[in-house]
Amino acid sequence: TVYQKINDVPGVSNWTGPIDRTIKGLPNFGRLGGHQNIFFGIGFSGNGVGTTVFASRIIKSLVEEANDEWANCGLVDQEIKLFPPEPFSYLGAHVVRSALVKKERYEDMNKQAGWLTQKLAALAPAGYVPQLNDIKE
Repeated sequence: TVYQKINDVPGVSNWTGPIDRTIKGLPNFGRLGGHQNIFFGIGFSGNGVGTTVFASRIIKSLVEEANDEWANCGLVDQEIKLFPPEPFSYLGAHVVRSALVKKERYEDMNKQAGWLTQKLAALAPAGYVPQLNDIKE
């Protein structure tokens, strides 16, 4: 637990929501194809508000058509790769999520999960920890 002094304080609420993630796990910025006046920044959910600082600098440079380090960084106009098609994405997500839950439970007991569980759990997006009470096994 991060805040050990408040272990006995009941939680009032819980927030979870969808994330946008690229297959590489890195954000991507650019112009929407065929529309020179529509800019996007995707794939940086779960990394906190700090990421929006550099995201805003990249988008600003793109809007201003600047030729600087922000507009020319490696996160701009990346080749977009797709996730595997359904039903493989759906099934894979459930396998990874189950492995992550198992790994977290082992860690809560100060134990180490098996090799395969650790490898599967490592495929989860950085910073993602499922709420154990939301998991149906």
